[in-house]
Amino acid sequence: MLRTGLIAAILIMVTCVSAQAVVTQNSPFESSAGEGTWITSVPGGTNAIPNCGSQGLCIDQVVKLTGTGSLRYTFPSSCLHPTPCGGFYDKSFSGGGTTNWEKFDLFVDPNFVISTPATKIIQVQTTTLYSDWFGMQPSPDAAVSSQTATFQVSMQRICTSQSPTLCEWTENLNSVSVPKGQSVCIEVQTVLSNPPGTNNGAVHIYTNGTLRSSRTGLINRGASSLPNGTGGNPDNGVFALTRVYRQLGSGTFRIDNLTQSTTRNPCGGGTQDTTPPGVPTGLAVH
Repeated sequence: MLRTGLIAAILIMVTCVSAQAVVTQNSPFESSAGEGTWITSVPGGTNAIPNCGSQGLCIDQVVKLTGTGSLRYTFPSSCLHPTPCGGFYDKSFSGGGTTNWEKFDLFVDPNFVISTPATKIIQVQTTTLYSDWFGMQPSPDAAVSSQTATFQVSMQRICTSQSPTLCEWTENLNSVSVPKGQSVCIEVQTVLSNPPGTNNGAVHIYTNGTLRSSRTGLINRGASSLPNGTGGNPDNGVFALTRVYRQLGSGTFRIDNLTQSTTRNPCGGGTQDTTPPGVPTGLAVH
């Protein structure tokens, strides 16, 4: 009887361990030093996201969503289309596969102006041609745009010098509305075509633990690894790099607790939690 109970306990432990998400990158944005190496696009910049001073993309330890800091995106009004502001940071990760779960908290200031055609937030790249873009699209309705933001996922095939005129394309896959002035936990699951060239790719968007939008039947890895889509070997790329990106917009928004994982790492931790994150602390009215 004791032996049977011991075996059962071991089986339960194995099941619990196997159910845990394999996190390939974890960025809590608590401090510049704690984040480690991010490769910068800023000429002469250090390979770290700085703590906030006057920078447009920085770790804010005064106004934050959770913990001791959050990643702040700040845009002057001159950053609206067609005059972008620059700045991004890249971090490679190992252990990525053909399925990627991206999770982060998003807080959009009520006065933030989303630019046309979109305000980019994050790019997730594979080792070959495919990448995901996470961003926000403006609403034509001024009353709506003052209260909500449209979070959007797009897929893009990256150009190379082999065929710069044939390979570039971007497709908006799906989108959901999220409230401004509140923290929203966002999860995006991307499944790459497997084997390459088949239409079994997919993108799913969750907010605060609830599935909000799905797009299936995608061919997001091609039968060819060449940019023009013919010849060569199959595109066997896997997820391998995250970019936090600042380009177009006016005002401020923040993200926090960014993770990538090969299986779901739900909002709230090891079990699905549909409770929204807390409101930011340290906010002041001017």
